[in-house]
Amino acid sequence: MLSVLEESPYGSSISTSVFLITSDGKTLQLPIPSSSPKDPLNWHPAKRRIVLGNVFFFAMLAVMQVQSLGVLVPVMAIDYLPQGISILAFTPMASSSLLCVGLSQFIWIPLSLAIGRRPVFLLANLLLAVGSIYAALSPNFYHHIAAQSMQSVASGFTFSAASILGLMLIDLTFIHERVIVLSIFWSVGGAISNALIAAVPKLDSTFHTWRGFYHVLFLLALFSFIVAFFLCPETYFHRPPLAFDGRVLVQSTAERVTIYDNWREIGTQKELPALPITFAELKVDELKVWGLDIPNRWRRMGAIYPQILLLLLNPLVFWVMILNALATTGILAFDLSYGVLLLSPPYSLSIDKIALIKLAAAAGSLATFPITGLLNRKITRRLATRNGGRQSVEHYLPSFILPVITGFLAQFLYGLAAQRNLHYGWIFTAYGMMYFSFISLYTCNSLWAVEAFPCFAAASLTVVMGVSYVLPFALSFVIKPWTAKVGQWSMHATLGGIILGVGSIGIPIAIFGKEWRGRILEKYGSMQGGALRPQ
Repeated sequence: MLSVLEESPYGSSISTSVFLITSDGKTLQLPIPSSSPKDPLNWHPAKRRIVLGNVFFFAMLAVMQVQSLGVLVPVMAIDYLPQGISILAFTPMASSSLLCVGLSQFIWIPLSLAIGRRPVFLLANLLLAVGSIYAALSPNFYHHIAAQSMQSVASGFTFSAASILGLMLIDLTFIHERVIVLSIFWSVGGAISNALIAAVPKLDSTFHTWRGFYHVLFLLALFSFIVAFFLCPETYFHRPPLAFDGRVLVQSTAERVTIYDNWREIGTQKELPALPITFAELKVDELKVWGLDIPNRWRRMGAIYPQILLLLLNPLVFWVMILNALATTGILAFDLSYGVLLLSPPYSLSIDKIALIKLAAAAGSLATFPITGLLNRKITRRLATRNGGRQSVEHYLPSFILPVITGFLAQFLYGLAAQRNLHYGWIFTAYGMMYFSFISLYTCNSLWAVEAFPCFAAASLTVVMGVSYVLPFALSFVIKPWTAKVGQWSMHATLGGIILGVGSIGIPIAIFGKEWRGRILEKYGSMQGGALRPQ
């Protein structure tokens, strides 16, 4: 047996490094596509782009649903305050969506391992559409909370850079493409979403009610569902062993490739060629809502939960989990205060003008693509070349430096501007900087969660993304009393300092991380239930 595409001091089955660059500087296309028409890496480029486009479109709607509350709450208060609803009830309404998004992570990702990505994607689209029309027609505040929760569960499918959409993006891309695709996913999608949210007050004035936003969101979600049903086939595909250049290539559940000399070494026979399939038969098969045949599907779904408990105690995952949660908390702290702050003297801005803060978020989001995407791809490629062509997960660590520092500076600047009543342009600038940090860290943390422990990839994403929203929900009840006690500047400066401190943990991880991962994988690497494609 040879193992030229992977390297590990503890055995090839638990490798976390891949040979990505050949001696002549060419990038390998890994994983290796099969000849099956159901293999997403074997699809026509136009078909892959349509699926990616639908994934991006749904993600954009999900971001709009969650991020629009900061703009909509002041308008909703006009309707709900006369009904006897306290102004204090709007803070739990805004933060409860985080709880629903977070808890849904522990359902969506394990469920996708049991029934596939397509049925879960369709269900999320349907939930978002139903939740949107429910919110548009909600007769009172409590019905609106129920509708908001339904939408947030659907949106949990996205937040994840990482949730199922992150897994679908991984299904559709080669290893060397993932930094760019995930950067575009969060950068461009976040920019468009926030730019559209900035126009929400105009939409409300056109419809003469905030409900118009949810009517439009319903129509867009319905369109996304229709496109997903007819044009987005299942992306979950397990690649069988294949013959190549006189040898046999086996691609593991964690997307690692091992080369054997013959079929006897892997204890199986060469698979017979697939029966020919017509275009019509292929399309009918692709339209099945639940057509994926996965043996022991529910056992596989259950296998991910013990891994989740294990990863909660894993310092290499716990680090990015807390860092992700702090980035979300940083945005939440801004969202809970900028509306009231800018409506009050000395600013006294109109709702239309306050909504323009989302354009700053759009600019910050858009900046993540050239910096987190293009620049970091060059850095990881350079490090892999210097490492003899092997790409290791530690090569992603330089990507954390700028987002962590920017997050610290954004919190410091926002607190200073709010405390001393500086020009609102500084508040807009701080918001854009924090959004850049937020999106960049989501991209980096998603890649780290998948690549650091590939045999735990799905479980890692569940932990990182789930806790990233549940923890900020809990902290949302602390932020306002904390601010009232110590003031805006002290609270935000402390939060920024915590982001900087937690981000600095990446330094010892860069030094000792590979050894730690090796020990963890040596002991637990045989647990494959949380891999991208468990067997």
